[in-house]
Amino acid sequence: MLNKVFIRRRLLAFALMFGVIPAAGADAGDLLRQFFTSAVTLHASFRQQVEDEEGKLLEQSDGEMWIKRPGKFRWDYRHPGQQQIISNGEKVWIYDQDLEQVTVKQLNSALSDAPAMLLAGKGHVDERFHIRPLGARDGMDWLELTPKQDSAEFTRIEIGFKSGGIRSLQLTDQFGQTTRITFENNDINSKLSDDLFAFSVPENVDVFEVSD
Repeated sequence: MLNKVFIRRRLLAFALMFGVIPAAGADAGDLLRQFFTSAVTLHASFRQQVEDEEGKLLEQSDGEMWIKRPGKFRWDYRHPGQQQIISNGEKVWIYDQDLEQVTVKQLNSALSDAPAMLLAGKGHVDERFHIRPLGARDGMDWLELTPKQDSAEFTRIEIGFKSGGIRSLQLTDQFGQTTRITFENNDINSKLSDDLFAFSVPENVDVFEVSD
């Protein structure tokens, strides 16, 4: 079983890095740049699995996510435990209901790795990653991203597209663990209220402020 601190760290990384829908007919670099910059809002349900280097299932979860550029996002993990990761564009709140604990970070502090910086619009995809088309499998068209810096948290990222939208992310970390996230019911550029990305700290929970 993964410990809670490690899970929350991974959840934040995935929440920060997730992008938007690409346009068709571009080369790999253009496809990824549009993937991280084109859509204004996105709403989808998701399922997530974490596997070790031998393919053994370590954790599985599901929930719902929303993104509103620039910098606003919300991921609600509902099963097996309830967790939320919410950003209003300035701060990020990580709320674990089971632990009765909220961790608060400045958004710029949370954007420490390359994928997170891409979501915030800082830098270009092809400046930070080698990008390679992988062709079609499992009914999707795939791209592979490998970081140009050895210090990156993820050694390999695969993105699967279908019918003009993202349907899958597969991320491999420095320990050989792979996280697979599949998305359904994608809703692009619908109006999302800023209230969705506001967070009020519940009563009787521990609050930890994390500085830069």
